[in-house]
Amino acid sequence: MGGILRQNADLSMGIQGTDAGDGEFVVITLPYSAITHTSGAFLTQSGPVFSRRMVVKSITFIPETASSNAVTAALWKAASGVAIASGVALHTGTAALTTAAGTTQTLALSAVSGALDIAAGSRIGFVISATPGAAGVGAFTITLAPA
Repeated sequence: MGGILRQNADLSMGIQGTDAGDGEFVVITLPYSAITHTSGAFLTQSGPVFSRRMVVKSITFIPETASSNAVTAALWKAASGVAIASGVALHTGTAALTTAAGTTQTLALSAVSGALDIAAGSRIGFVISATPGAAGVGAFTITLAPA
């Protein structure tokens, strides 16, 4: 991935990708709630569809309320027509949804070639390992850069 530092119109700095876009970093938040993600299909949360190619730069998870059951979650990328859980993992290990409130978990990014490259038309999302129980609220924050 090649990139060029550039100054954006609002005077912030960005990295211009090979497609000559604006170059700003994109931050996406995927909320998690035990009330919403109770069972079945709701153990998967699908995120936005990207209109341009992006590269994952960092992933964090912060619980605001610890999950009442011992569950974990992982973020994946998937192309159109592919279930999130059948996609490609974006990090190693998992996020512990039972961690104490306000404790930032920085997830180690995948070292697998191409895993962090999100093609246009693809999306990201998370999969929870089991039923989270009655409590648990938090959010995944994913920072991306144009490719």
